[in-house]
Order: sequence, then C-alpha cells, then structure tokens
Amino acid sequence: MLLPTLRRHVDTSRTTPMRWAAPIMPLLAAACGPTGAPPPTASATAEDAAVTRLVAANPGWRLADSRDHGDSAGVRRQREREPGFTPYRRRGDWNGDGLADLAVVLVRDTIYRAVWLRGTATGFGPAEPLGETPDLRMGGLFDIDGALVVGPFESDAVWVWRWNAATGRLELADDDT
Repeated sequence: MLLPTLRRHVDTSRTTPMRWAAPIMPLLAAACGPTGAPPPTASATAEDAAVTRLVAANPGWRLADSRDHGDSAGVRRQREREPGFTPYRRRGDWNGDGLADLAVVLVRDTIYRAVWLRGTATGFGPAEPLGETPDLRMGGLFDIDGALVVGPFESDAVWVWRWNAATGRLELADDDT
C-alpha cells in the first residue's frame, strides 16, 4: 500500500519522550547510552531477533540506516531534543498494552517500507506493514502523543497511526485528528 499524503503540521520536538523526560534527560542519557536502550519490557536480544526475522522475510529489502538518510542537520536537531534518536527505528507502546512495540523502516532502491511489530511478553509478534513511500530520506519515525508518526522532519506531510481498540489494529488516522 502506497502511503497517501496527509496534510498536517507535526512539531517533531513534541515527541513523547521529551514531554515527560526533559527534567530527567541527563539521567536518561546516561542510562541509555548513545544509541538508546529498549524499554524494560523489551530486550535488545528480542528486538534484534525480530529485526533479523523481518529482513529475512523480505528478500531484496534491508533495514534502513544512516546511508539512506539525506538530512543530517534534521537528525542532529532531533538528537538535541531527543538523545539517541534514530530515524528508522522507534520503540513505543502504540496499542496501550504496557509492552514495548517496535517500528522500523526497510528500504529497497528508493522505496521505504514502514512496519510495526507488536510487543509480546516474550519479544515481538509478526511484522504488520504500515505502507510504502518513495522517499523518506528527510525524516523518519516519531512517537507523538501516543501515535506513531511517519514522515519528514517538521513537515505538514506525515502519516499518523493510532491504535483503534474497536478493531484491535494500528490504523492510519483521519486527516482531522
């Protein structure tokens, strides 16, 4: 599914970790280290295993990384607000079950595929595709007000994914939410 372009302004400085963590940021940075550590409900081993399975299940795709990003100044600004920020890997609890979920971006040629993996008691469930876009070089994944946001830095063109308890799915939010 190709992601539709939604028009809305998202201030990426309002990512969830900054709202609650600003007063204790030095302690968090020291505890997490330069790359950030997963929340206590997800082990790094389980996360790495889930990502390895995801890449293996998607031949021709690879995990997006810094060589796929074209906005080093944007990443630098985001890291000033959120130490440890990585554009193409994000942890959060988007379904509200208290377990760490994981979102990542895969890339093949110039196509970026966003997927999320629901956290489980033992690691992560199967990958659930969110969609594809021809270019995510100038942005990444953000957690804003409990929503998973995919798109460019400080842009009006983003995709906002919110948990729908009625359907039990992470769904693309309407333009006016």
